[in-house]
This record gives sequence, C-alpha cells and structure tokens, in this order.
Amino acid sequence: MKDEIHFSNSDEGDPDHTPMSTIVPANHVDVLNTTILSFKGHGGSIRAIEEIVPQGAFAQGILVTCSWDNSVKTWSIREGCLNTFGVHKSSIYDFSVLDHQTILTVSWDKSCKVLRIGDGKVLASRSFPDYLYASAALGGGKSAIIADEKGLFKVVWNDKELNVTKQVDLAHEDQVQRIYARTEKFATCSRDGTAKLWDATSLAHIHTFTGHSEWVNSVSFDETYFVTGSQDTTIRVYDVNTFKHLATIKTHSDRVNCVRVVKGANMVISGGGDQILALHALPSGECLCKYNMGMSINSISVLSSGKQAAVAGWKPDEVKLIEIDALPIPRYAALHHFRAAAAARGGRKALTLALATQALNATLRKIGAEMHVSVEKFEQRFMEVSMDIEVSEDKFLEVFRGVMKDGVGEDRLAKEYTAAFQKYMEGRESASVPFASRVLCHACKDMKKRGLLGDRAMVSEETVRQRMSKFDRFNPGHIALDEFVEAALYIVHGVDRKRISGERLTRKSSKNLSNFSLSSRVLTGMRGRRVSKLNSQDRPHDFGSLSGSALLGGKHRYPY
Repeated sequence: MKDEIHFSNSDEGDPDHTPMSTIVPANHVDVLNTTILSFKGHGGSIRAIEEIVPQGAFAQGILVTCSWDNSVKTWSIREGCLNTFGVHKSSIYDFSVLDHQTILTVSWDKSCKVLRIGDGKVLASRSFPDYLYASAALGGGKSAIIADEKGLFKVVWNDKELNVTKQVDLAHEDQVQRIYARTEKFATCSRDGTAKLWDATSLAHIHTFTGHSEWVNSVSFDETYFVTGSQDTTIRVYDVNTFKHLATIKTHSDRVNCVRVVKGANMVISGGGDQILALHALPSGECLCKYNMGMSINSISVLSSGKQAAVAGWKPDEVKLIEIDALPIPRYAALHHFRAAAAARGGRKALTLALATQALNATLRKIGAEMHVSVEKFEQRFMEVSMDIEVSEDKFLEVFRGVMKDGVGEDRLAKEYTAAFQKYMEGRESASVPFASRVLCHACKDMKKRGLLGDRAMVSEETVRQRMSKFDRFNPGHIALDEFVEAALYIVHGVDRKRISGERLTRKSSKNLSNFSLSSRVLTGMRGRRVSKLNSQDRPHDFGSLSGSALLGGKHRYPY
C-alpha cells in the first residue's frame, strides 16, 4: 500500500469539514531496522510503557510496563528486567506515572492501585463497579483521570487512600480506549470514533474531534497539535487551539494503536498492527522515517534524553529500544525536499544550484537547525564534492551532511550552552572552573549525539579547563552564565564575541549576551580552513574526542 498524506485545503468553519485534499505520495521512505535492545519477560500483550526518572544526580531512569498477564514490570536498559509485581487479579489495561516513585494502575479486576515501584508495595487501592480501561496522571503526583467503559473519574491520592472527587457518567458512546493528559487539559479517545478534549480541573467538555470511520485507539497533544490514531489505519492532525483539521496521514497499512507527539520537535511518532513505527513532521504529516519493529505496537514512550524511544507490543510480547536521534530524521527530510523540488522540474534527477539551495534551507528549517545557507556558500561546498553543473541526489546529501557536521548557527549554540549551564547549576549563579569545564564537556557530548556538533568541534576536558580559566574575570576561580556561554563558543567553535586580538579578554559592564560583538574568528567548515586574527597559541588547535574518563570527571559520573 502506498503511503499517502492528505492535506486539508478547507477554510470552512467546521474544523472537520475537508471537501478538498491533495494526496502526496511518501513511499520514498525506506523501512529501517534499528533496534538497539530487546527485552522479554511478559506472558501477555504489553499494554503500556513509560519511563520514570528517579530524583538524584546519579539516578538512572527505568522503564515500567503493564500487561494482560496481570503484572507490572520494571526494566533497566543495562540489566533488563528488575522486578515483577503481581498486584492485580486480572489484566492490567493501563497505568500512569504519578511521581518518580509511584504509579497508578487500572485493571479488569475493577480496581485501581497506587504502587511504589521500588518494592512493589501497594500504597492505596480503590474498587469500582465496572472494568477499568485507561489512566493518565495530571501532574503534581497526587491526581489522575481514569476511565471505565464509558465514564471518567478524577481520583486524588492523599498518601493514605484514593478518593473520587469528580466524575462524568457518559463521556463517550462506547468504550474509552486511551487517556492523554497535561496539567490543565486531558484528552480521551473511544471506540465510538471520536476523541474529546476536557478541562482537567472541572472535567468540563471542551471539544469533540471527529473524522475517523472506526475506533480511535490513541490520542496525544501539545500546545499546538492534537493527534489521533485509528483502527481505520489513519492518523489525523488538528490544531489544538482552533480545532481545525490540518492533515490526514496514511502511512500504516493496519490499525494505528498509538500516537505520541514528541515534545518540542514538531513531530509525532506512531505505531500499529503493521509492526511499523513511523515518525512524521507536524503539521504537514510528512513521513520522515519508518522502523520495522517485528511486533504489533501497543505503546510508545519517548525517553527523557529525546534520542531514544521505548516500544512495547505483542506477538511477541517484548519491549524494544530504538534510536530516534537526529541521524535518520534529517536525512529523510533532506531526501523529501530534494525529490519534491526535482518533481517540480518534471521529475528530473538533478537540481540547479539555486533550487538545491532552496531545498537545503527548507530541510534545515524542518529539522529546527537555526542557520541559513546562501547560494554562494552552497556552491562553495558543492564544488568541494563535485565538478558537475547540476546537483544530484547523492551530492546533495553529501553537502547536507557537511553542513550538519559543521554545526548550527551561533545563536542556537548559545541557547544550547545556556540551557546546559542552567540545568546543572540548579539555580546557582556561578560554578568553579573545574565544574564548569565538566559541564561544557558533557554538553558537547550531548550535542554531538544530537547531530549539532561534528568531530572537529570536540575538545578534551584538559584543554577546556585550561582555557576556561581565562574567562573567570568577574569572580576569580568561578564562571558565571554569560562567561560560560562566551567561553563555550570560543573554546569549542573558535567564536570570539569580544573581537580580541591576542590580549586577555576584559569583561564588559553589560551581562546581556546580545551586546557582545560578532566573532572575528569563525570556523568556516571548508576543509578545516579558519579565518583568524589571533595568535597561534590562542587557537583551539588540539581538537580531539571526548574520552569517557574525561567526561566522567574522575569519581563523578556526571558533571552535576
């Protein structure tokens, strides 16, 4: 079956009214086989999977699953299955994470339980008159929404017992399949073919999303998009604020069991009965990548790292881990834009430099890389890899890989380093030079994994520490945020925001990074050539790779 994307061209008042659509083939997307790890242990279909990240600087996140075999299991990526808890007398249909220690399970034994994942102790339990099918935590560690066949209940745990504070007797006309919640709103989907958006405080109904011809098996949303997956094999994308239908995606050849909007990435990841896990761009619905998981997919959890996804399913009943890092996604985005531009030229297999540049910049915008390549710069890069007059697909990808390896724009890098410093400082205004050096090394390794840095931008911790000490101008021995960002751009990328010329930097009175002048020294990324006015001893000449021991920083595992 061909993959198809249906783009709505409707401007009607009804958000689900789509009288016209354009069908865009997407069958250029290859199916990848990239499973990293596979765990077995459940004796029945795995209904849900989520990651729990315990508190503490050295704590390791674990995976939690529930199954029709009446059990909850915890898993370590390194060690496999850690514990099995048989806390229910019948199939466990769903669970939700209350906090870093507890989950709430719902079962066909007509009960829900608060379970401590460390030792499996049941902290609270409550019985209901009907089977329970779905659960979603609301945040704060104390409240959740659960569903029986057609009704909804808001339950609150007071550390001793579970209390029902609000309920909706008839939320749907048929069985509720899944619940997805955020702090202020939650969504439900049902076998009645609809999905609904609700207010989490009052349980007031906000909107009903229609358009599927069969059961709606899964729902997910963020601040912008509302996405549903159905038994009719389609995925529908809506604007969560205006409720307007944006796209209908036809990638799967069997029922869609789960969808999950990837936070901050403008992507949705989906899985279904065809054993395919697919990544789509939002709001267009373009299929960026597909993975063959070798099992019917019931649940997906995007891990806190943002680089991996845990997938649970049945036939076989397994947990699998895959990479969803920036590696395959930009490549397929680049292929799509190149081929779309080629198709606009009557199906030709090569592009002019101008059209290839447009396709490259469209790809960079799609994947969130905050940079822009001019025609002149593209031509310079293209001449390094080919002497042809026109740009072929292979040469286009080669130029694209070179652009990605050289890194993204200075503003994006500054944001990355700012976020890394704030993450590890936990509210403190400054850090010691050794500590700041470990933070920078850890940030570089993370950015390299996400495709934001190439090998040439990696610097050893010893080099970082030596050069970081030159930036402690305000408080000797300590590095503040603006000093850290300035040092990171200079040490790793050769970007000098002060326009120095060999002499020691002096601190400006303003702390605003936007007041710093643009670099007079940048890495051009063209065969390692540099444009510089600095003395040789100030250049970041000893680029190497981050060793594991350097990153660990001696006895410390992470630079927390």
